[in-house]
Amino acid sequence: MEPLRGSKWHRRTIEFGRVFLVNKSLRHSGGYTSPSLGNGRIDRARIQFSHGKALGFSASTNVSKSENHDFEYERHSGGENLEVMLEAKNYNNFLQQLIRKFSGDATTALDFGAGIGTFSGSLNIPPQHVHCVEPDSDARELLMGKGFQVHQSLSEVDTKSISYVFTLNVLEHIEDDVAILRELFRVLEPGGQILVYVPAFALLYTSMDAHVGHHRRYRMAELVKKMNQAGFNVHKKAYADALGFFATLAYRLVDKSEPAPLNHQVVKLYDRYLFPLSRILSIPLCKILGKNLYLVATRPAE
Repeated sequence: MEPLRGSKWHRRTIEFGRVFLVNKSLRHSGGYTSPSLGNGRIDRARIQFSHGKALGFSASTNVSKSENHDFEYERHSGGENLEVMLEAKNYNNFLQQLIRKFSGDATTALDFGAGIGTFSGSLNIPPQHVHCVEPDSDARELLMGKGFQVHQSLSEVDTKSISYVFTLNVLEHIEDDVAILRELFRVLEPGGQILVYVPAFALLYTSMDAHVGHHRRYRMAELVKKMNQAGFNVHKKAYADALGFFATLAYRLVDKSEPAPLNHQVVKLYDRYLFPLSRILSIPLCKILGKNLYLVATRPAE
């Protein structure tokens, strides 16, 4: 499902520390204007568009590969979600544990859609060996200040140069997700591993998904198929946050076209008391349902 079809703008948003381009309106203009990230809010900005893809993020508009283009997009309030979710300590700890669990003996890592680096430093790897792909210039400055290797686009990352890739709550924002998976396959060294974490089940798609620029929510079989198309061998797959599935389903029953902002206190209460229980319930239900889905895959050895 493509969010906000028919409106002039799709959205650009920060969600869970991620900055995304999901706008469709094309402008033929040069130059680059940096957005402002004050308190997670964004004003109008332009991001350089090269070879038909904006910083590795696919556009649905046909353009010539010999030209450069810009996307321009409107101010968006999704940064409020970032501020709230940074308070979800158990949720964020869970994601950090996933990153560490599947890193193996990695000596280099890549955080695709690194945002402000919420999870970039999760591994016991020197920051100069952690590569962060992030389209937002202000976020890149923060990442560089932390010592990470920072890239505006996946095209800047050398082929077969990364031993471990992780990407959290990013793929759903990209229209041509298989093309991006192929690029992640390219940069991963043979035998290297990738962790992909995304929202699950189209049944749970709400106005909040549309508001933050989600093109889709995934089923397990769908994501496995796309990973295989990109060349990966999937060896671990599981749904996560079983209680979140039912909470989101309940929200969908009363959903409105314009979503209310995430409630700070509700998020904190769910994170503190219910998310730990949800992790336990997800153990027997991990192949059946969950609010999210993660896969672990490898690039076959040559």
